[in-house]
Amino acid sequence: MIENTFAISATFIVYLVVMLAIGVYAYRRTANSEDYFLGAAPSVPGRRHSQPVHRI
Repeated sequence: MIENTFAISATFIVYLVVMLAIGVYAYRRTANSEDYFLGAAPSVPGRRHSQPVHRI
């Protein structure tokens, strides 16, 4: 049972790290609320894409 608990805990920790990494990646790619709600899709015809803001 202890081995099983360790495996579940390790899997959960890996899951949390992956979710945080995805969140940080998405945060850095989103320049403003328009990018967030549109998924960085162009809101104006002819506009290729919005420029992401690179935060440090």
